[in-house]
Amino acid sequence: MNKILLAGILVLLLFVGTAAAVSVNYAQTQSIPLNTARDNANSALLSYVAQGKLGSSTALWKGASLSPVPIIIYDQSGVVYSYLFDVVNKNGIIVGQVNAAGNKIIGVPVISIEKTPRSFDPAIVIPKIRETAQEAYAGSTIDYVVFVMTQDKKIAAMVILTEQNGLSHRLIYDIRTSRLLSERITYPGLIDASTPSSVFVSMSSSSASRAIQNYETRTKSVARVVPVMRRVVPANYLKPTSTVVPGASVVKSAEKGNSLSYYVTEPLVTTQLRPYTTAISVNIPKEMTPVSTSNLRQPLSVHRFLLV
Repeated sequence: MNKILLAGILVLLLFVGTAAAVSVNYAQTQSIPLNTARDNANSALLSYVAQGKLGSSTALWKGASLSPVPIIIYDQSGVVYSYLFDVVNKNGIIVGQVNAAGNKIIGVPVISIEKTPRSFDPAIVIPKIRETAQEAYAGSTIDYVVFVMTQDKKIAAMVILTEQNGLSHRLIYDIRTSRLLSERITYPGLIDASTPSSVFVSMSSSSASRAIQNYETRTKSVARVVPVMRRVVPANYLKPTSTVVPGASVVKSAEKGNSLSYYVTEPLVTTQLRPYTTAISVNIPKEMTPVSTSNLRQPLSVHRFLLV
């Protein structure tokens, strides 16, 4: 009798735990459009300057604006995690970065503002990681090479490739050392191996609800003080994002139907001046075939990563 009762409790706890988890589909519904994320980034940048946080960098940032197109950082489930914008001054020098949330579940409109350029260049990282993965699995087909946010909140590169026998591998690499951090294997027709490492799926529904409420509250609060901040910041100190920013790297947004621009491999310049890179557009299908189930038994009817 006790064994039956104990088994029943375990089943109940398993059900409650599963029901309380955030599903990938729910996370997808909380996605923040690119234009909204850019508005959030601009507002945060204005507040940052108005509060005098630039310090000795004030003169260097004069005439700064956000790069027109950000680097996309994904959650490992395929949902956009954030948009990483370069801050480029009037001379075309990249002077900082703004990482704007790509999903309300993150809980804040903007994750971080840095007074230094990002430490990695996709023009170098993507081809190198791609080559490393290809060497490890000769003859395989590489489906995706994307930047992802790991559970310890660090940006890494993920390669999804398919072997000739049909097995799919999700390989997570350190973007600075190209060292393999983790690997998951997807057997044909069974599971989506990326889901257990998802930042969003690892959250409880109650935590996600609080985070979404916090995002909404902060967004409204910023909207109320933006007019005041504009009176504090000198006119034309910060400029709206221009259509072309000299020296800015280019990647298309992850919105449905867009193409993914590929980087021309060129090294970063130590003076913080970035060579202007010309993007080569790669056509992709409008929709990816969704994975039916994950090993957490969550339907995944969301659009996956864009093809490289």
